[in-house]
Amino acid sequence: MKAKAIMLSSMLLFSILLSVPDTPGNTVQWDYTNYLYSLNLDSYDDPVIAGQTASITIDVGSNTDVVIHMEFKGEFSWGHWVFSSVEIPLEPYLSTISENVEVPYKTLIEPASDFYYYVYVTLPGDEWSSDAWSLRQSVDVAPPSEIGQEGLEALFGHLKWSVHSSLLPKGIKTSLMSKLEAAWNLIYSAFESGVMDKLNGAIGSMNAFLNELDSEKLESYPDSDLWEEQGEVIIDLLESYV
Repeated sequence: MKAKAIMLSSMLLFSILLSVPDTPGNTVQWDYTNYLYSLNLDSYDDPVIAGQTASITIDVGSNTDVVIHMEFKGEFSWGHWVFSSVEIPLEPYLSTISENVEVPYKTLIEPASDFYYYVYVTLPGDEWSSDAWSLRQSVDVAPPSEIGQEGLEALFGHLKWSVHSSLLPKGIKTSLMSKLEAAWNLIYSAFESGVMDKLNGAIGSMNAFLNELDSEKLESYPDSDLWEEQGEVIIDLLESYV
């Protein structure tokens, strides 16, 4: 009986606290007549490391079964993108959840204005909506201490896809792609053979790629500045090996 009285007292306390969805900060609390009565961001990794997982811990209180969605996202000029996500079904009452979300290598060269954790709660079977109870926490993305062949391949793949899918004239696109392919072939050979001096040739091919981006024929192309920034990040990583 005493335990039930304590639980009822807690319910009444939570019913006094009223808020709105998508509240900035680390805690959301609202009327207990809703299906959720608390959502708290307890701890999280910041900065997150590209190519690794990031840990996030939350406290959730509900009076029915709910689903917790934990995401790592980026905000861009055209909208928001989910890089990775996990879903956790929960039974009623207070729970503490710790999960990992993937932070892909390509976040090192993505033109996002903000990277952030996004946590929201739905009823089972429901999709996200603007009415979903949610939290958002911005974080910084840092490079790993050593990126390796897998990371470089991911960065190159993203840059090559961006150039290849562009609306550039065929001749210009082919010229840029040939320089990227030459750089990648040398990087692959360097890691496979262990002869890291080959990376100097890859750096030369990347500099040729950057020089072409600076030419008159590309200076007005909207993505050329972005590709230049991405190429410079890759060169910096290559230079750390030689």
